[in-house]
Amino acid sequence: MTSSPLKKVLLAYHDKIPLMRYMKPAFERQGIAVITFDVNANMSWVDRFFFKRINKIAHNLRIIPKSRKLFGEHPLSHRNYYNSRLRAVIEQEQPDLLFIVRGIDYEPSSYAPAPCRFAWWIESEDGLAEAYAEAAHFQHYFFISQSGVEGARQRGLQQVSYLPHGVDPSVFQPQAIERDIDVGFVGFWSPRRQRYLEAVLDVTRHVVIYGPRWWKNTWRLRRFWRIVRGRAIHGDRLVHFYNRCKLVLNVTNWGEDGGPLRSGMNMRLFEVPATGRPLLTDRCRELDSSFLPGQELAVFDSPEELREQVQYYLEHAAAREAMAAAGRQRVLASASYDLMIARICAAYEDWRTRQKP
Repeated sequence: MTSSPLKKVLLAYHDKIPLMRYMKPAFERQGIAVITFDVNANMSWVDRFFFKRINKIAHNLRIIPKSRKLFGEHPLSHRNYYNSRLRAVIEQEQPDLLFIVRGIDYEPSSYAPAPCRFAWWIESEDGLAEAYAEAAHFQHYFFISQSGVEGARQRGLQQVSYLPHGVDPSVFQPQAIERDIDVGFVGFWSPRRQRYLEAVLDVTRHVVIYGPRWWKNTWRLRRFWRIVRGRAIHGDRLVHFYNRCKLVLNVTNWGEDGGPLRSGMNMRLFEVPATGRPLLTDRCRELDSSFLPGQELAVFDSPEELREQVQYYLEHAAAREAMAAAGRQRVLASASYDLMIARICAAYEDWRTRQKP
């Protein structure tokens, strides 16, 4: 534990991605009290049982486009309700720092009572304009992409910095179980991801996919019938699934075919190596400064290159296990949530220093 002027933090996000579950104990190990605000848990019963269902019917019958919602201005609609609840929690708890994980849309009035406000943009670089528009409302703004930081500074925003994802090694651990899946993939369907999975299927049929929209978009393709196993997989089941795989595939779903110009690393790049499994991933700007491609993970730039790598690593067990071990050592040394929280605390101390006359 280190001494920090930060004594209480309020984390705001949702429970579909368990970031608050991983960040909370890392803050607490620094002696910092943590309150969490789960957007999904702050939904009015009126919205849950009436507004949401009516909107679903209206969208399915094409009465209104899916970009619109009925009752959007009502105070009990989800967005208005969680914004009012966030403001109430801030006023009640009086945190030193409000840390918002972005991707959820908040009204500036909902977080205005917090004396110090940080945000972390973890969404696609395709939506960075939204982050730039709101960054002035925060004392510090973090991005998972270097392009996000550069774009912010080009717009005159100075209190911004790069903050990649981390991994909790107490959750993502190796398991001594049978590797009965050749290649595993987790993520929702997209045309780009389908092209890469088709390349994998040219090599092996022992593939398993979890993610939304795969059944809807591939049910006509016989080769996908048996490999799509569900819409979602989380928690202990996800860790067990990774451990069953000889290889795990990551195909980033933003920056279409951007190669080294694509910016931002998702959570899979840290969580899969932590489980001790070899990762095959497409390229992004930050990759070379975070890993040793070819030694700690494998990197491909096309479906054809992926096909060759899958063939090679399935035929060379020693090579893939050596890469898996090296990848695990890398993330354990450089991608912990403790290191992430240290960066956040440093930014908070810098803000406090700038407040002094």
